[in-house]
Amino acid sequence: MKTTWLLLFVAFLAPSIASAQSGGRLAERLRELDKNVDRQLSKEEFGRDEATFKSIDKDGNGGITVAEISAFLRNGGKLNARENPSAKPVEFKGRFTKSMPVNLASCRKASDYSKRASGHAVLVMIAGEVVYEKYDNGWSADQPHRLASGTKSFAGVTAARAAQEGLLNLDESVSDTITEWKDSPRLSKITIRQLLSLTSGIDPGDNSVVLPYAEAIKAEALNKPGIKFAYGPNPFQIFGALMQRKLADKNQTSLDFLRAKILEPIGMKTGTWRRTRNGDPHVPSGAFVTAREWAKFGELLRRGGKWGEKQIVRQDLLDELTRGSRANPAYGITFWLSNKKGLGAGNDAAGRSTTPSAVKLKDLFMAAGAGKQSLYIVPSLKLVAVRFGETQGRRFQDNAFLDRLVK
Repeated sequence: MKTTWLLLFVAFLAPSIASAQSGGRLAERLRELDKNVDRQLSKEEFGRDEATFKSIDKDGNGGITVAEISAFLRNGGKLNARENPSAKPVEFKGRFTKSMPVNLASCRKASDYSKRASGHAVLVMIAGEVVYEKYDNGWSADQPHRLASGTKSFAGVTAARAAQEGLLNLDESVSDTITEWKDSPRLSKITIRQLLSLTSGIDPGDNSVVLPYAEAIKAEALNKPGIKFAYGPNPFQIFGALMQRKLADKNQTSLDFLRAKILEPIGMKTGTWRRTRNGDPHVPSGAFVTAREWAKFGELLRRGGKWGEKQIVRQDLLDELTRGSRANPAYGITFWLSNKKGLGAGNDAAGRSTTPSAVKLKDLFMAAGAGKQSLYIVPSLKLVAVRFGETQGRRFQDNAFLDRLVK
C-alpha cells in the first residue's frame, strides 16, 4: 500500500513519474508547487478542480498538506492531470494615443523582459483603461496569482481607512490596544506608524513563517523604535491582532474590514487567502488575486482613494503611506518608494532592484512580493502596471522593467 501511494503521489507532484526519479527531485517539485513555503498547497497551487481540493482539505483551512493528500489517496481518491491553462500566450492590445507614457512597442519590450525572467503576467492601465495585457509561461487571465509580500500593502490601506473611521490614529501606541506591551520600556513606545513602516524595533520574524496573532505579539523588542528598518512578517500579524481587538464588538478581522470597506466597494475579488494553523489571516503574504483585480486596487490608489464619485479612503491619509521613514526613505507604510537612488533603493531586504534608473518617476510607489510580484503606481502618468512571475535572484529588476515600459 505504501509503495502504491508513493507512486501516485509522485505522479501528482511531477509532470511524469520518470521526471521524479529521486527523492531530491520530489522535494524540489514540492518546493516549486508550494510558492508561499508554508508546507501546504492553496487551491491555485494545487491546480485542479475545486471539488477534489475540498475533498482533500479535510480541516477546511484553504490549504492541503502532504498528510491530507496521502490520506485522500489511501482512501481511494484519484487525482486528474494538472491543468495547463493558456498554454499559448494571449496578448491583449488596447487603444494607444501619442500622449500616453507607453505605447505598444514599449509594453511588448517590458512584457518580453518579464517573460524571459519566468514572468506570468504583465498588465498596463492608463487613466483607468487597460491598454496592454499578456500572459506567459502557462498562466491565464482568470487564474489568481500569489502576491506574497505584495499583500502587505493591503494592511497600509486598511490602516488608512481605519483612521478615517476613527478606529485608530497612525501615531497612537500599539500598547493602547495590545495591552500586554504596556510594561515593556521599548514595546510600550511603538506606534502603529512604526509598526507598519517596519521601524518598530521588534524581531521581524522569518519571512517563510507567518505566526498566529497570539504568538506574533510575543515578538521581542531588539531595538528602540524608529532607529532601524527590519523587514519581516511579525509586524503585520501584530497589526492583524490589533485590528481584531479594535473590531471585537463586530467579531471581525482585519481581512473582514478590508473586504467590506475597501475591496467590495471597488468590485475587487480575491482568490484564496492563506491562514495560519489556527485560522488567523496571513496579513503579510496571504492574498491570491488575478492581474486585473490587483490593478483595480492600484487604480484606487492612483486616484487618491476615489472610486467613481465616491471617496473610499481620504487622500491625506493615503499620502501618509508614501512618506519614507528616517530609517529607510525608500519604504513608507507598506509601500516601496522611488527616491534619489531609485525605486526601493537603500535597503534590499525584499530582494528588489537598487539601480537608479527609475529616479525620473518621482511619484512612483510600489507594492512588491517574492517572485517579483509588482504593482507599480505613477499618479503623474495616470499609470498602473502589474507584473506577476516566479523569478529568483536578479533576473528581474523593477527599474529595468520600467525603463522598457515607460517611453
